[in-house]
Amino acid sequence: MSLLTKKLPLLTLICALALFSIWRLTPHRGAAAEVLSTEASIPQTPSSRKQELPPVANRTELAIAPKAATVDWKKEFDSSSNYFDFVSKAAKKAFDGDGRAALYISKALYVCMPITREYAHSIDPEADFNAYWATRTKAPQWILDRALKDFQSCAGFFKGDAFAALPKRDGGGYDFRYWTDQANQDGDPLAQAEHAASDMYKTLSEKSSDANAKSLESAQVAINNAVASKDPAALFHAGLIFSDGRISNDPIQGFSLAIAACDLGYDCSANNTDNLFFGHCVSEGTCQAGATFSDVVTKAIGADGYAKAYARAQQIESALSRGDTNALQQLVQFKINH
Repeated sequence: MSLLTKKLPLLTLICALALFSIWRLTPHRGAAAEVLSTEASIPQTPSSRKQELPPVANRTELAIAPKAATVDWKKEFDSSSNYFDFVSKAAKKAFDGDGRAALYISKALYVCMPITREYAHSIDPEADFNAYWATRTKAPQWILDRALKDFQSCAGFFKGDAFAALPKRDGGGYDFRYWTDQANQDGDPLAQAEHAASDMYKTLSEKSSDANAKSLESAQVAINNAVASKDPAALFHAGLIFSDGRISNDPIQGFSLAIAACDLGYDCSANNTDNLFFGHCVSEGTCQAGATFSDVVTKAIGADGYAKAYARAQQIESALSRGDTNALQQLVQFKINH
């Protein structure tokens, strides 16, 4: 038995959780929710039967040209200590078709709306927040720190309307899914990668064969567009999806996409909280800030596996540079292992 084969069960578990995390947007989840609720892992279903889509050329492709972002919205989001101001700033750009702005609005709302609902009727939200967390004496310090950061970042939503400058719409636009869908409709590559993850989760969860097929086809179209965009963040998230053993029985497929993303400029360090291969290991104290992505890959699939993944990453980068969509489609074909 090879080292690569021996490591597959651990790799499958790690990456199944990563896929579920993308769907749930867990890198941006409120800390209170992490303490107060426990989400079950997606059960693994061993079998050799595969469900495969017909070649992409036989299906209708999305033909949306994403509007070029003029702002690094990830950087703005990550550095923001005031999500109300961030959303207010990004709202007009998102409304005008900047899909990446819409996507990061959804992430801010995903954190803030549960907090806003929790303290909607509070006379003194800060006092109530402090009183609640004073009772959580067994909570790890990193949970307390994240809860405080989220609360302070979201405080502006208690009294203001971040979308006051936009046309009125049902619900005021405060459902994070509204902006996630908007980002996807605008053709943002990262939003399409996350949309593919959501549809793959549905594919793995749904019992109806018809619903399963529709979700799988939607996911395939979205991931094709995401990868072909050459967007490093979208490419990396595609790697996360393909690293799930129920989606691909090729242990290097996901890592190859992720390595290509790193080469194209994606921040693959442990300090990037969007890097779900690391998770929040730095803040949780389970890894060093200087840990490298190659360390993670080598630990998961061995030195030989890393070498193979790196070689395939070079093929992916070459196909991207040539604009060879046929070669790319062969590398990102979903196969569901039931």
